Amino acid sequence: LNVTALEKGTGAKQSITISGSSNLNREEVERMMREAEMNADADRQAQELTELRNKAESLAGSTERTLKDAGDKVDEALRQRVTELVAELRQVIPNGAREEIQGAYDRLETESHAVAQKLYEAQNSGQPEEAGVGAAAGATGASNDDIVEGELVDEK
Repeated sequence: LNVTALEKGTGAKQSITISGSSNLNREEVERMMREAEMNADADRQAQELTELRNKAESLAGSTERTLKDAGDKVDEALRQRVTELVAELRQVIPNGAREEIQGAYDRLETESHAVAQKLYEAQNSGQPEEAGVGAAAGATGASNDDIVEGELVDEK
């Protein structure tokens, strides 16, 4: 493939030639294909480990943000336990075996669900029950005696 570029203003000309040559013979290509097939399982395992590490790092970060945003809505014992689990997970992520990372991930995930449950309970405990009942009654079409039907007429 030959490509030539000409700059119109100065008349400068540049060209490049790309040629497709392969120095590999058929046997070398087949050998490389066999090696790739033999390493496919190891490659898959490495990919899974990398994905687990990314997922674990994401959980650790989101859990830390949740604790920070929660403020005093999470009791200190739970906060301390979750903080320790985040530290444990972050420690095993770089060099830990798959099972070790997965175990730390599962423990943190369980406790982060407990944090979410506490936040949900704290949010709902601040609302009186009547508000929920009244909203539900209004949504179901319960009759209200003070509703007046009418038509708006714009007179100019």
